[in-house]
Amino acid sequence: MTMAARAQRRQQPAESQHSDQEQNALPGADAVRIARMERLLRLEGEIRRLPDVNAMRIFAVNELKTLLPFVQGFFVELDEGGRRGRKKARVLAATGLSVIDRQAPLIAMMEAAAGRAAAEAGLSARMGRLEAWLDGPVMEEWAFREALWLPLIPPHAPEADGPEANDTEGETPSSARAQPRAGLLLLRAEPFTEADAAIGMRLAEALGQAHALLSPRKAWLAFWRKPRVLIAVATLVALLMLVPVPMTVMAPAEVVAADPLVVAAPMDGVIREVVVDPGAQVMRGTLLAVYDDTRLKADAELAARKVAVAASRVETLRKAAFDDPRARAELAQAQAELDLALAEQARAQELLSKVELRAAQAGIAVFSDRREWVRRPVSTGEKIMEIADPHILALRIDVPVKDAIAIRPGARVRVFLDADPLHAIPARVTDAGYHAREVAGGVLAYRVMARFEPEAVAAGEREKAQTKKDAAQKALRIGFRGTAQISGETVPLGFYLFRRPIAALRQYFGF
Repeated sequence: MTMAARAQRRQQPAESQHSDQEQNALPGADAVRIARMERLLRLEGEIRRLPDVNAMRIFAVNELKTLLPFVQGFFVELDEGGRRGRKKARVLAATGLSVIDRQAPLIAMMEAAAGRAAAEAGLSARMGRLEAWLDGPVMEEWAFREALWLPLIPPHAPEADGPEANDTEGETPSSARAQPRAGLLLLRAEPFTEADAAIGMRLAEALGQAHALLSPRKAWLAFWRKPRVLIAVATLVALLMLVPVPMTVMAPAEVVAADPLVVAAPMDGVIREVVVDPGAQVMRGTLLAVYDDTRLKADAELAARKVAVAASRVETLRKAAFDDPRARAELAQAQAELDLALAEQARAQELLSKVELRAAQAGIAVFSDRREWVRRPVSTGEKIMEIADPHILALRIDVPVKDAIAIRPGARVRVFLDADPLHAIPARVTDAGYHAREVAGGVLAYRVMARFEPEAVAAGEREKAQTKKDAAQKALRIGFRGTAQISGETVPLGFYLFRRPIAALRQYFGF
């Protein structure tokens, strides 16, 4: 056996003895370290299995207590825009709290402290007293004043060397771009240690990756927050606000007859029957409605009897007038009474002749429902129905006062009927009312009338335009409703979009 082999053989018992000593030492400090390492790995695995960002927040402020000894934890989201020297912070979860009260003094104090700590620490952990991160004093009843700030490390961020690594005078461009979007503020009564900060940063890195994956929209927000992007978007929007567009207004519309003949009540009375149906085709002289003539016949018969009595008295006085001067004196009065009775009889016969309402021209009968007029009293001049030509149609538009624009005769109109909402029918404004009136629904509106016509086409397309007009007319019917778009003057897009807010501001401030 060589000398080297003998030396190796003597060394083996020594190494075995050293290994036995290490195993005997495991139940001490090393066993605690191994247990904390196992718990750290277990927590990282649980973080990767969290379903959503809300669950991640609750997990961070409650479950990390098994590894990091803290009493109260707050999950804070950060954003630029706070006061100088701090970031804008918002507490979204807290240990043992299911609902965050935004008005609570404790939440306001934690948000102020987190904003200052985030601005000073950057991507590194920071330990210290809570009052060092506040402008005012700490709440007297609050006993946990030792704080540990752990920023959630975003993916692809540079590594932080330690809890105070950001205290250097300069900052690299990469670290300036990789700013944390959230963090943990942990509190307890005893000061935190460097080991706590190291373990906390390990967990913060895992939480930061989970926060970035579960909140993918934050990347888009970061892109839109870039100054160049904001300036480009603002410039583009300003240019778009100057694009000229026609001022338009949408208003309810109804297809009506262009020049209808109104059938009005010729006298006071009660309608006994409406003979025709709504929308029925009628000819000149067609019977439309009939009055109840019971009272009129009685009045006519009574007037006839008054005439007979007055005529008999006149005849008697006329014979007696030759011999009786008193009869001659009463003859004039009796003749006047006869004339009055004849006038009453003529009036009764005239009213009796008007009990039947007949059409004065050919067309269609336009009214709502014949049953609404049966046994209904009407006054002289009250409209009962209209007789309209179905081939000459118009469009009645009620423009609400709040949407009114300058509308001139000849303005272009596009109407989308409820019966055919996918196709627009062109029309032109013929006249617009100057006074608003109350329409259905109690809304004040201006009445605008328009005539249907084909869109402007070249001279060589007249035949095609006529065909289009005929097709549009066939698709129309009196009573159809829809929405009309009226085009007015050309204005900048900005005025078109903000016309109502501008009008409201002028009415409120009076400038």
